[in-house]
Parts: sequence; structure tokens; C-alpha cells
Amino acid sequence: MFEVEFAPLTRRSTLLLAERWRRATVVGRLAKAAATTVPTLGRPREQDLTNLIQLGRQSHPGEDKRLVLDALHHLATAVHRSGKYDGAQLKSLIAGIDEIVVSSPEVGSPRNFQFSADLLMNMILNARGCEHSDDLRHAIQMTSLVAQAALSSDHLDVQARFVEALAAVSEAQPESDLGRRRGFATWASQALFEIGSLAADIDGVLVAMACLSKLDTIAQNLAPVEGELAYDILGLVAHFWGQGPTGKKYVRPILDDAEEIFASPLSDVLNGAADHFTVKSRFRTVEYLGRIRTEYVDEETFSE
Repeated sequence: MFEVEFAPLTRRSTLLLAERWRRATVVGRLAKAAATTVPTLGRPREQDLTNLIQLGRQSHPGEDKRLVLDALHHLATAVHRSGKYDGAQLKSLIAGIDEIVVSSPEVGSPRNFQFSADLLMNMILNARGCEHSDDLRHAIQMTSLVAQAALSSDHLDVQARFVEALAAVSEAQPESDLGRRRGFATWASQALFEIGSLAADIDGVLVAMACLSKLDTIAQNLAPVEGELAYDILGLVAHFWGQGPTGKKYVRPILDDAEEIFASPLSDVLNGAADHFTVKSRFRTVEYLGRIRTEYVDEETFSE
């Protein structure tokens, strides 16, 4: 038999293992305490949840933050399975993802962002068919926030999970509840626009294309679309248009199909979108929309 020799642990390695064990013990105790109210109230105990999130906020990126994120995952799962979950019990837990991964003194690692995407996907899937939609809205907003932070941190490899999470939102209700589906789709469209427009502007073309593809699918399923949903789609198209000839060529088929996609003429949707994004102080988007008007709409009108 072969004899396996293990290298002796250095003092630093021993200290790190001891610290990791103590941290895991503290995380486990806080998570267990936070879960005590789930069977009766259907939500984690607030003070223990707050302490758990603050521990995650002060943790180092990587394994230390993952321990806390994993605890949040198990807490959310317990709430979903409690029999009392109606879609309005996890606002604080969802906000904790920002505290741990994005707003922390030390931003999370790529794996932390990946785990956050999976956690948010799980929350969206569990909240989308519930009586209340508070958690769904908060999870969508958090997905947008964390995804944009991942883009800014060059964690482009984890973006697909955020986009897929948002793509599931518009499937929340059956065809008979079209109004609810449109409302959920508008929340998703806003997030997809925010992620996609940022990606387009920083050369994250694959992420931007994925967002536009999901927006186009939403539009096809709910056409003709109007209001903010239409503005978000056209706004992201405008960011592609602003990237030059290749971007224009990529989105021109969408503009050519405007009569089928939008409930109003393209010129009217452009006006509404410009007003919408002006109010939001998205002036670059407004500039790109203006280019579509002068380089596409006016050109098409002149050619007629």
C-alpha cells in the first residue's frame, strides 16, 4: 500500500481553519435562531436575520460570504415550504443580498455573484404565482441591481443566470390573467433594459444581446405592447442603434416589425419613450432615441 504523507499545517493555516470553523458555527446559530419563527409566522425572525446579514456584509469575498448566502438560501426555502408563504415575507432577506454582495466594504467574488443569481432565480420562481407580488417585485429589482454590479466588476461570466431569472417573470400567470402578466413583464422589462443598456455601453455585447432577446420574446408573447414595456424595448434597441453600423444592422429587423410589436405607431412610441427616459434622467437613451428618429423614421418617411 502507498503511504500518504500530509504536509504539516502551518500556524497560519491552523488559524484560518479555526476562524472558518468559528464563523460557520456563528452563521449556523444565527440561521437557526432566525428560522424559529418560520413555522408560526411564515417569515424569519427579523433581529437574527439582520445580524446574519451584517455578518455577511463584514465577511471576506468567497467562502466566508458564501456561508451566509447559503444560510439565506436555506431560510428562504424554509419560508417557501412553510405553508404560510403568500409572496410578501422575504423583503428583508432579499435586501440582504445587496448588503452582502454589492454594498459590502468588500464586493463579492464571481462565485458569490453566481450564487446570488441562483438565489434570486429561486425566489422569483417561488413568488411569481403567489397571492401577493411584493417579493417578486423586490427580487426583480435586486436582480437588476446585482447584475449591474457584476457588469461593473467585470464578472461577465455570471450574467446569463440573472437574465434567465428575469425571463421567467412574464410566465408568472396563465393567459386568462393577461393584465397580471403584463404587469410582471413590465417589471422584468425595466430590469432587462437597465442591465442591457449598461452592457451595450461597456462592450458587454453578449449580455446586451441576451437582454434584447428576452425583451423581444416578451414583446412577441404580449404584442401589441404599450406604455413602459414598449419604452423599455425601444430604449434598449436605441442603445444598440447608438453603437454604430453593426448595432443598427442587428436591431433594424425589430424596427421593421414595429407595427406588429407596438400598439401605437413607431413615431408615437419614440415620443413616449423620450419623455419616459427624460423623467428618469437617462439622457444618453434619449439621445439614441433621437438618432433612431432622424436616421430611421425620417428616412423611411422620406423614402415613401
